[in-house]
Amino acid sequence: MHGGCETIIHGLRATLDLHPDWVVLQVDIQNAFNTVFWEALFHEPCAATGSLDQLFPFVRSFYAHRLPLFFSHCFREDEVSLLSSESSTRQEDPLGGALFALAHLRALRIVASEHPLCLFPSLADDTHIVGPLESVVAAFHGLEGHLLAMGLAIQPTK
Repeated sequence: MHGGCETIIHGLRATLDLHPDWVVLQVDIQNAFNTVFWEALFHEPCAATGSLDQLFPFVRSFYAHRLPLFFSHCFREDEVSLLSSESSTRQEDPLGGALFALAHLRALRIVASEHPLCLFPSLADDTHIVGPLESVVAAFHGLEGHLLAMGLAIQPTK
């Protein structure tokens, strides 16, 4: 989204102007696109109804099988190793961002329903939890648990 970061920042400022006793916690997911479990990526397209359910066969055609990843060693260019791709979005996959967003959205919806006093403006793997301090702390712990179940960890230093 063009201007997505600026939109979130302006929205956060406006929210804090209305609720000066609220806090904002920025949550960044560590190496998000490279660690998310395939099951999390598939859940929403697989369970969807309406037009999104038509996306699942297309997604499955790209992610149903492990793909070999080839890489050469730094010091021995003639030696190539093989890894199996079993999690995360695929490099250069135009659907990668959308699949991650759907998986992330599922976790956010669950946590938002459990913590109705909080707001969760997000863009890609950056999420903000906004609300009263106690609610934000509880929502953070809930979100952390849902992310761990998806193969994701919170970046503690950001």
